Amino acid sequence: VCDGRAYAVQDGIETLVATMSGTLMALQRRE
Repeated sequence: VCDGRAYAVQDGIETLVATMSGTLMALQRRE
């Protein structure tokens, strides 16, 4: 699981502008 956040800074004040969450799943091939 991955989480990301993007902040904008204006006049020294941080504002949260975007968030992202992702999951990666890998399955092995059966033979």
